[in-house]
Amino acid sequence: MSGIKLILGNSYVHVNGIITKDVLKHIKEVTSYRPEGYQFMQSYKSGRWDGVYHLQQSSYGEMKFPTGMIHDVVEVLKLKSVEYEIIDKRSRPSNETFNFEWNSSFRELRDYQKEAVEIAKKRTRGIIRLPTGSGKMLVAAKIIQELGRRATVFVVTSEALRDTYEEFCEAIKGAKIGKWGNKDKELGDIVVATIQSLYEKNRGGAKELFEHYKNSDVVIFDEVHTTGANEYYALSKLTNAFYKFGQSGTPFRGDGKDILLQAATSRIIYKKTTKELQDMGYLAQSKVLFFKSKMPSNQTDETLAQLTPHDKYRATVIENDHRNALIKEIFKKYANQPTLVIVKHEQHLKFLSDYLGIPLVYGKSSKGYRKAVQEQLRSGDTRGYRDWE
Repeated sequence: MSGIKLILGNSYVHVNGIITKDVLKHIKEVTSYRPEGYQFMQSYKSGRWDGVYHLQQSSYGEMKFPTGMIHDVVEVLKLKSVEYEIIDKRSRPSNETFNFEWNSSFRELRDYQKEAVEIAKKRTRGIIRLPTGSGKMLVAAKIIQELGRRATVFVVTSEALRDTYEEFCEAIKGAKIGKWGNKDKELGDIVVATIQSLYEKNRGGAKELFEHYKNSDVVIFDEVHTTGANEYYALSKLTNAFYKFGQSGTPFRGDGKDILLQAATSRIIYKKTTKELQDMGYLAQSKVLFFKSKMPSNQTDETLAQLTPHDKYRATVIENDHRNALIKEIFKKYANQPTLVIVKHEQHLKFLSDYLGIPLVYGKSSKGYRKAVQEQLRSGDTRGYRDWE
């Protein structure tokens, strides 16, 4: 078999040519996944569904799959000795460019950050994996500055929105930086927004943000592993941005949906581990301990499978008495050391605020208050503080 053409688009690759059943079977295998808890779903138990979600689509004799999966499909074609040709039909960046300048007095990039920027510009899409403290957003800012293109950067929390906006304003000169999230609704050449703000478009709001996002040449999703994978994948298809990047320290999920992160952008194109940056002297040495928590006594795997992700988190984390008691026990164990407790939801944040008796810092806290609490922590005037992701 020969003559397979892979027509590369911004969101999908269309396949032209005749594909045998064996090759198609292998392509389906690398472009599909089983979601967590599929075995408990009624459609699977009744035999109406095989428990697999397929990202590859076929209709009227034509086949397509997400652009981010092209490397996996090419590997299948090579394994099966299928001749192929990749034809790049992606919509190119607009002719509009900006003379963005880098504020060198703000911060100079480290060698690994420079390397990440160069690889990102060359590869045009993919996941940049850098650990906490490595300066991922500085990399994002430098990518956008050097490309000089209209851009949208999505973050997942209000605090990340504020910090990223401030960092971009200091780092990039000659650019109008917009901020969209909570009460802020300002557009610019570069817009930093919470990903939740774009969801509002589907409920009839944030039309201006959506238009900016749709017409951006560069899109960067921060902390891709924390965003709902289905939403992240769906949103990535709503823009024809030529440059699409995801950033994370741990781009892996526990629900079987890792493949959606790759489908939305591409594979990991750059990676540095915490250990590597520690050995290079950029990060402090650390020790990670894992503590096993018990399942709530009123829940089973089957009952949890029937819950929505939000309710499942509430049942197993927020309202899990054993888990909260374990947090308190660990907190007491390290009584002589400054401690930061990070949680995901406001309800849990407020509970632990009273339970542990330490100051609270979250998205609505003022910059001055946050700095004051952090200084108290450093000086030993307070045991610790709680932070909302």
